[in-house]
Amino acid sequence: MNSSHVEFYRKHNISPVRQDIQDLDRHFRNREFLYRQMGILPMFITGKRVIEVGPGSGFNSLYTASLRPARYVLMEPNRAGVSDIRNLFSDYPDLLEVIGIEECMLSDYRDDSRFDFVFCEGVLSGVPVPGDFLRLLCDLVTSRGLLVITCVDDISYFAEALRRFFAQLLIDPASSLEEKTNLLLPIFLPHLANLKGMNRRPDDWIIDNLINPASIGRMLSIAEAIEVVEKSFDIYGSSPHFIVDWRWYKEILHSGLSINENGKSLYWQNVHNFLDHSHVFPQRSETENRKLLSLCRSSRDKMREFENERNQDVVSEVCSLIGEVISNVSEFSTGLADALREALDAIVGLNVKGMTDSRRFGRLFGRGQQYVSFSRRE
Repeated sequence: MNSSHVEFYRKHNISPVRQDIQDLDRHFRNREFLYRQMGILPMFITGKRVIEVGPGSGFNSLYTASLRPARYVLMEPNRAGVSDIRNLFSDYPDLLEVIGIEECMLSDYRDDSRFDFVFCEGVLSGVPVPGDFLRLLCDLVTSRGLLVITCVDDISYFAEALRRFFAQLLIDPASSLEEKTNLLLPIFLPHLANLKGMNRRPDDWIIDNLINPASIGRMLSIAEAIEVVEKSFDIYGSSPHFIVDWRWYKEILHSGLSINENGKSLYWQNVHNFLDHSHVFPQRSETENRKLLSLCRSSRDKMREFENERNQDVVSEVCSLIGEVISNVSEFSTGLADALREALDAIVGLNVKGMTDSRRFGRLFGRGQQYVSFSRRE
């Protein structure tokens, strides 16, 4: 499957990333907290050159525009998204004058300008070759500038992958997007109600995560992103903020462990914590977590195979792999393993009520996409 988010959005003339921002102050404070974890204070943006690749409908862009960058380019290839951006910003005329919209793909962008800040949220795990896309983003960053991206891996997305697999077993591929959404919404709405900070529309979440073919495509983990950019960039900040360095700053150059190597090491020691956003478990060995990631990835690969071929024989293979994931998870959390087992039981029996009413699994969401910032050296 070689789909991208843009292809799906264009096909259905949608931009399913709308947010409830009636409490604009709260929305802005959330974005400020996120930027702070990236190492970005509000004054850092003021007067700078900024580009955002894939802003969707522009809800998050409002905050960045409010910081008054000298130039703020919104590159959005989806026409429905561009229309939403214009409509949204028309309600904030003082911010509308801050932005410039480029309706194009990143590969078609023809401007030699370089930017102090390059933002790209929720895009890299929705393109056919994430590493190549990331390299294009790097080319936009000026010397000593900052790149902010989101990463997703097969552990952080595993709970959502289970929901998606159940949904794909249930829906008729030939039915309309509206029919699929209406079928799935009452099943998963009780799950989404457990996410207290969620301000995204539930129907948009269903469409983007459980139906959109790009959401079962290739992903880009933090470790993989570091490997793509490490020749020119250093990891700088992250949300969740798990990257720490206890070394004396005068010894870092002589320690034999670079900033990026430290980042990758901490990723592997902590990636099991991406499985459940509500708990933090003690660090594990890289070997144990590589095995967990491999099992989650194999499960998701088989789920993708099922979606492509609709071969019922694949279902038992997926369920067997889910069982192996549960065994691995039980080594550090029996409660988390029980939640996954609850999902597996619902999948095996295609039990709609069991999935809807799942007490443990209904509360389980991974850390989804992680925000990561990288500073360019020269």
